[in-house]
Amino acid sequence: MNTKNNQRYRDMEGMMNDLEEYLSGELLQVVEEWIKYNGSKSIFLPYLRYIKEHQYVYQVTLSNRKALPIKKSFQPLLEHLIFPLCRTAQITDEEELLYYNVYFQSGITMVLKCWIENGCKKSDEEMNVILMNCVPMISECQRIIDVSENI
Repeated sequence: MNTKNNQRYRDMEGMMNDLEEYLSGELLQVVEEWIKYNGSKSIFLPYLRYIKEHQYVYQVTLSNRKALPIKKSFQPLLEHLIFPLCRTAQITDEEELLYYNVYFQSGITMVLKCWIENGCKKSDEEMNVILMNCVPMISECQRIIDVSENI
């Protein structure tokens, strides 16, 4: 083992931070490559496949942390799926978009965490359908807003 790495990782925290940084960067590349060739179609699949391929590392991460190290790789998901749906529903206020961002990141993260904790038993395709079925709620927002204004 490289002595430089031995000195660098005097504690588990430092090693986990570097591992999470590496995984996030690599996952972001995988997702951007997917978008380049597939657009936003089935955009959850590259996340699911990457996480399943590295599920052991994510299980270890979850045993030492409360959250998954995927927050940085969410930007393409937001730009190509969530924010366009918000714009379609005429949700454009920056602060309001922040709340949608937080809501979907939290929900998606918890679904992925549950999937990992269950050994990624459901297929990537099944999980993609589950996650995609959670997203259409944005398009219902305008209708809900319109109804609440009449109350």
